Amino acid sequence: MLKKSCFFFAFLLFAVALQAQKTTLSGKVSDAQSGEPLVGATIFVRELGRSASTNESGYYTFDVKPGTYNVNVGYLGYTSTDEQLRLKGKSLRKNFKLTEEANQIEAVTVNAEKRANVTKAEMSVEKLDIKTIKKIPQLMGEVDVIKSIMLLPGVQPAAEGTSAFNVRGGSSDQNLILFDNSTVYNASHFMGFFSVFNNDVVNDVKLYKGDIPVSHGGRLSSMLEVSTKEGDMEKFNVNGGVGLISSRLEVDGPIVNDKLSFVAAGRRTYADLFLPLAAEQDLDGAVLHFYDLNGKLTWKASEKDRLSLSGYFGRDVFGMGNDMAGMDFSNATYSLAWTHRFSDKFFMNSTVLGSRYSYDLTFDFGGVAGKWLSTINDVGLREDFTYLYNDDASLKFGAAATYHSIMPCDASMDITMLDDDQRITLPSLYSTEYALYAMHQHKVGERLTLKYGLRGTLFQNLGNDTVMYYDENYKLGIVDKKKFDKGEVYNSYFGLEPRVGAVFQINDNSSVKGSYSRTLQYLHLMSNASAASPLDVWLPSSPNIKPQSAHQGSVGYFRNFLDDAVETSGEIFYKRLNNVVDFKDHAQLMMNQHLEGEVRSGIGEAYGLELMVRKNTGKFTGWVSYTYSRSFRKIKTVNNDEWYSSPADKPHALNIVLSYELTKRIDLSASWTYSTGAPATFPESGYYLPDGVFAGDNDFVPLYGKRNSYRTPDYHRLDVAATFELRKRGGYEHELNVSLYNAYGRHNPWFIQFADDDTPTSSTKYAESIYLFSVVPSVTYNFKF
Repeated sequence: MLKKSCFFFAFLLFAVALQAQKTTLSGKVSDAQSGEPLVGATIFVRELGRSASTNESGYYTFDVKPGTYNVNVGYLGYTSTDEQLRLKGKSLRKNFKLTEEANQIEAVTVNAEKRANVTKAEMSVEKLDIKTIKKIPQLMGEVDVIKSIMLLPGVQPAAEGTSAFNVRGGSSDQNLILFDNSTVYNASHFMGFFSVFNNDVVNDVKLYKGDIPVSHGGRLSSMLEVSTKEGDMEKFNVNGGVGLISSRLEVDGPIVNDKLSFVAAGRRTYADLFLPLAAEQDLDGAVLHFYDLNGKLTWKASEKDRLSLSGYFGRDVFGMGNDMAGMDFSNATYSLAWTHRFSDKFFMNSTVLGSRYSYDLTFDFGGVAGKWLSTINDVGLREDFTYLYNDDASLKFGAAATYHSIMPCDASMDITMLDDDQRITLPSLYSTEYALYAMHQHKVGERLTLKYGLRGTLFQNLGNDTVMYYDENYKLGIVDKKKFDKGEVYNSYFGLEPRVGAVFQINDNSSVKGSYSRTLQYLHLMSNASAASPLDVWLPSSPNIKPQSAHQGSVGYFRNFLDDAVETSGEIFYKRLNNVVDFKDHAQLMMNQHLEGEVRSGIGEAYGLELMVRKNTGKFTGWVSYTYSRSFRKIKTVNNDEWYSSPADKPHALNIVLSYELTKRIDLSASWTYSTGAPATFPESGYYLPDGVFAGDNDFVPLYGKRNSYRTPDYHRLDVAATFELRKRGGYEHELNVSLYNAYGRHNPWFIQFADDDTPTSSTKYAESIYLFSVVPSVTYNFKF
């Protein structure tokens, strides 16, 4: 026994001695001008052949033996830096400040950034920096974050001319869109032609298509993170642009040097100024515009504390003039974040969040007047902690709470000819959503890295009014109703969401990755259209609408060529959905006080293959991606209880995005996209009602075929652009961007309608495709100083 004890203590002393021979290299990587943390920057220690990435606060840590090391630090779009560091017996804290590279083509050739796509323990993740996004041709020259991510593998637009998108066969409401961590419920301007993100304030865009971090949840398909930049801590900057349809201006700079900075930006369209010239009818007083306002304050309170306050407000206004009709919808988000460093290894992020989406529709036509209001409000709090054991292991854990307040519908209608007033008011719906999570990541040997975590969620409905209970078999309608006091918990759902991932590095240039995730969704979009519209209604889970859930597994192979200048990847995925939401045939969603009675639920599945080749360096850059994806649903009482294609079932998609630096002052770019036509339900026959049943021409009754058994024509489009950098004048830089949207004038269908054959002896109907755009040229002048 004595020998065993002596051996144990000897072993313990030996382990302590080994640990004592190690020291810690840690610090922060930030932007040299603004001081903004660079999240995901790579620190490469050449002697060890190992690299580490900065966390959400820009910090890194290495456990190394005392000695001399050559360290390379790099970040996409920034000039890398090399330093020789000598570590003695004590730990060394070393901060790095990187300078943004004016020419991104050269900036990406940094040693520390090489092989990050191969070595990082994440997959099904796409990242675009704002410089890449600005090179992609866009409609009317408006640089658009969401339109850009639609060119990535696994992502497709829900419809022509919309900001709604589908990821891996999921519907558009299954995407969580975060703007500085606040939820955006409708990311559209101009009925979806443009997104709410002003490119002058966007810093980083990251899309998780399957491997969603355990710190977040609430949606089944994807998470899109859009972060805004921080103001320059040392000097003032002005950025802006003037285009054919809109203008924008951004100003940032220090309030207190190296302590407090600000960002202020605005964007406004002026299409309504040209309406009198373009319209054949009198539109005196008509309005048609949107505007955005962005602001951010960043305070470096101390070496350990950093606070930021960011806010966004955007509004769309449509009006026909003469009080005939109008629509006003708006988005607002805010976040107050505090980052604290307890030590070089332990960090905390505390965030207060809020968001609001609302719309107001009014109309007055031919003696029929009406008004429709709807809002959704969120208030939330997050606490996120990170502990970095060393460069090989980390622990993340935290909690979140969100309070939802939804007013689905407050509508009224006045029909003068019938002396009839109707008013429908759905009670406001209140709910809370809580989450606890933890995730551990570590290396096992030299080649294998594992990460695994668990997220637990609790969703509760809070009383406010009478709650209707519907028959689960959809045969008896309302079977019960109960009244609950405001704030009373009358329904709860609890769920567990495990997330697992692994990467096995075959060699320096290739790896195999795998991931599994379970996700839950407690808020649902009430729409029977393929794409979101400003008038959509959100409803929370309830006794009648169960939370949607999904199991998704992915496996991928990643390989780099030509000294990491070319990245390639191939992924396959399978997704199984439960309680997926759809609607009964001929559902009435507008002004319906029994809206939950229109909802049907069932199961779904999606699977596919994603291939991508991407070139990051040299004068010629870009990517080519191909996606094969299928998506199906089986819903009770819908389509005779048989499987049918979901609206996102578009089997083939091909995207080509290219950029070429013709000269130091001229950049050329082009993008071509193709996808299979969207599923659609068309009438297969019909009949005319006898004379006198209905007045007018609306006497034809269509008889529809099976759900989504037809397809619209295939979609394809070519966009081209050229950017001319004009001669600098002192500190004033400016450029001219010329672009063609839909360069060869493809008439892609917006929707399909059925019209009467004009032949006198015929009473048949024929399909007619309505399209939005032919060739759309644009010119934009951009400047900064």
